[in-house]
Amino acid sequence: MVDKRGMDILMERYNRQYPKRFWDNLQATYDSWWEGTLGRPIIHIMNPPVIVKCDREILPYQFFWNDYPQGTAALDMLAAMVNRMNQAACLGDGFPHQHPAFGAGVLAAIQGARSVSVSDTIWFIPEHRVGLDELRFGFKPDNPTFLLMEEIYRLTAKWVEPGAFQLGMTDLGGIGDVLSAFRPGEELLLDFYDEPELVKRRIAELHNAWHAVFEHYNQLLDHYRVGYTCWTPMLSSKSYYMLQCDLAYMLGPAIFNEFILPELTQSCARLARPFYHLDGQGQLIHLDTLLAIPNLQGIQWIPGEGNKPLDAWPEVFRKISEAGKKIQFFFNPDDDPYLLDKIADQIGRADNICAVSNRAFTDLKAAEALVNRF
Repeated sequence: MVDKRGMDILMERYNRQYPKRFWDNLQATYDSWWEGTLGRPIIHIMNPPVIVKCDREILPYQFFWNDYPQGTAALDMLAAMVNRMNQAACLGDGFPHQHPAFGAGVLAAIQGARSVSVSDTIWFIPEHRVGLDELRFGFKPDNPTFLLMEEIYRLTAKWVEPGAFQLGMTDLGGIGDVLSAFRPGEELLLDFYDEPELVKRRIAELHNAWHAVFEHYNQLLDHYRVGYTCWTPMLSSKSYYMLQCDLAYMLGPAIFNEFILPELTQSCARLARPFYHLDGQGQLIHLDTLLAIPNLQGIQWIPGEGNKPLDAWPEVFRKISEAGKKIQFFFNPDDDPYLLDKIADQIGRADNICAVSNRAFTDLKAAEALVNRF
């Protein structure tokens, strides 16, 4: 499909829009926010095109890279991504961002699970159902999914200027969620009671595998990226990731504290700037415990479908802020351009907030006014 000349043209456009000085200034801004010296919130606005215009040789963009036709070359996936970036408009502290999106919890695929596209998400299903005692997890550099992402990260270096292109870490997922892909349904919930030591052993294996993959891909990204980022596009010069455990929604405090918390605490110690993805009202029972993790930098709060809107949770935002942690949430200027103002009023400050809008919107004036207010 796309050839070397076509890729050169795409990158020329990208570099004109986002020269190295743009990235240098942006990195300094984000680092000031992380360090608590910026004095204002981060307002990351990226308005992607609703319809991505494509030259004949460029494939239509797919959010989940699994949805490209089987056998699609990594270069064609990369070209589709850069083409979309070139058509996005960035405001405030926004920057064009993308990560190789093969589903939330792609570490499961790297461990041998099968990826299945369902509607607007990806599920991971074990090729063979085996007992907890037969499972073995580790660093698997010969896995096809691992190799494809490695090729994407390596290939990018051929076209980009060092320090002037941002490609995020793939969505490795949470350790508990990856384990539950191999022990689906009620199996893992029963394992917590029937085989507690085996569960802890498998969690330890996945923890080591997660960080081995994370470090390996980061070594490739270090050749050209501006800083660390992932599916939640906060920029950092030091190691950052949005940790998660959606399984925690189903767990009481005792099980969470015994099986999930120790691994999260270890990951927070290994990362310089870890955040936690608090997804759904059912996880609020773990909030106090999470806030007590020493190096956890902040919380991303997502109330979940069917729950009250973000500004209806002042007690959650106050608790996070009063614990000395930072706050991140998603918004859309078309829905509520004053959401950041409301939450800042609720907690009495705005400088510890990162508000991200990365879905298409139409009210450009509202977005510009928001940036100007802060």
